[in-house]
Amino acid sequence: MGQRARHQAHRCGARPPRSARRLAGGRGPRRPGRRAAGRARPPAPHPTGDRVEPGGLPGGDHRGGRGAAGHRGPRPTALHGHGLTTPPTTTPTQEGAHLMAEIVFGAGTSHSPLLAAPPTLWAERADQDRHNPELYDNEGVIRSFDDLAARADGRFAEQMTMAAWEENWQRCQTALDRLREDFRAAAPDVVLIVGDDQRELFTETNQPAMAISAAAEMKTGLLDDHDSEFLKEAAHSYLMDQEFTFRGHAQLAEDLARGLMDENIDIGWMTGAPPGTGFGHAYGFPIHRFLLPDPVPVIPFMLNTYYPPNQPTPRRCFQLGRALRAAAAASPLDLRIAVLASGGLSHFVVDEQLDRRVLDAIENKDAETLCTIPTELLNSGSSEIRNWITIAGAMEGRDVRWSEYVPIVRSAAGTGCAMSFVSWT
Repeated sequence: MGQRARHQAHRCGARPPRSARRLAGGRGPRRPGRRAAGRARPPAPHPTGDRVEPGGLPGGDHRGGRGAAGHRGPRPTALHGHGLTTPPTTTPTQEGAHLMAEIVFGAGTSHSPLLAAPPTLWAERADQDRHNPELYDNEGVIRSFDDLAARADGRFAEQMTMAAWEENWQRCQTALDRLREDFRAAAPDVVLIVGDDQRELFTETNQPAMAISAAAEMKTGLLDDHDSEFLKEAAHSYLMDQEFTFRGHAQLAEDLARGLMDENIDIGWMTGAPPGTGFGHAYGFPIHRFLLPDPVPVIPFMLNTYYPPNQPTPRRCFQLGRALRAAAAASPLDLRIAVLASGGLSHFVVDEQLDRRVLDAIENKDAETLCTIPTELLNSGSSEIRNWITIAGAMEGRDVRWSEYVPIVRSAAGTGCAMSFVSWT
């Protein structure tokens, strides 16, 4: 999906953190007892991230398109009256208590159609790679499929067997199950998804570097490429085989936007979508895989990772993550927030060296490495690494609970997608 890239970006200076400005007379520090009276905090996910057997979760069609028996389960087309129930807002507290929103969980997930369509259909996607004009090698150079295959000289043969594909599929589904369980254990009131728009909402006539949606309700778009069995499976798991309505949280979105402006982050603002459009797979996949059948409100955050000339730099993405955390803490709403990076890692040509650099930096809390990843390597699907850097900034200082990395190669040219899944404490 979204086979476009090339980019250039600008670097912006940082502003002193909000915590320092509070000492000069801003909002005071957090105080005990700020949560609503009688509101218990759910336990954190188990530190070992207990595995869940495939098909063992409630909610019908929760995995990437097919259940354990290989058949798609039922999926509601709308929830709670088309998502129109009132999202949670501020709750009454004891006199003198101070409310703040709080990020209680962070995660990252790939959203490739290889997570939705079974391995028996992957060869179809590999054939489509032959016609992809934007295949970048590990130096950021565009090369043809045949050139990449010649350079590979058969070294991917063992990774392209059906047995290898089935094993990788199972590892990915197990990781997705673990993330779903972590979401359930964290019990967020709202989920902020940092993803990228791939011409589902925006066009060249209006292409913000970053934007937040404050709509009370939103819809997914439709994936029209249904002549392909592979893409039919993907459309189902992306909630894009028919319009799907989900709830937003306008009040928190406004607080975040105001807080970002306070942190010198100029943010695009939207309360609706152009006629005939809807949100894409960066948002539909995690809603489908982690939040159904009863999803909490979702705030989509759009980063322009794909399209020049205004993609944010890695450093700016990390600054954005920090600013999102500060903006959440400044909100007076008593809300538990989960934040999620959607997309990546390297694709449409797998670059394990780049992926390891990103994941090791996340694991080691190495902000400078994340901020200095060369932009010439963040092309095409690999550009979605920007979403991960943003969430790493939001979760700065917190430990990684567990992670999984599954590079999937589907052709002799080394095309495919490096799947990654991370859960922060």
